[in-house]
Amino acid sequence: MEPLISVCIVTGRRNGMLDEALRCLQDQLDSPTFEVLVCADADPTVEATVRARFPDATVVHVPKTLP
Repeated sequence: MEPLISVCIVTGRRNGMLDEALRCLQDQLDSPTFEVLVCADADPTVEATVRARFPDATVVHVPKTLP
């Protein structure tokens, strides 16, 4: 089934806030189908944070540090 909503999160060196945002998405009850896209700087811990909650999410790394 195609997702009805795309949730895009841009993050840079804020894993705690990212994890909280992802947790809130997980807690949605009776929500329409959605996909999760995360754009992050080169921090390797971001991928693990995202995969722990949304294994099928799309993670895009940018080559420079985000502000």
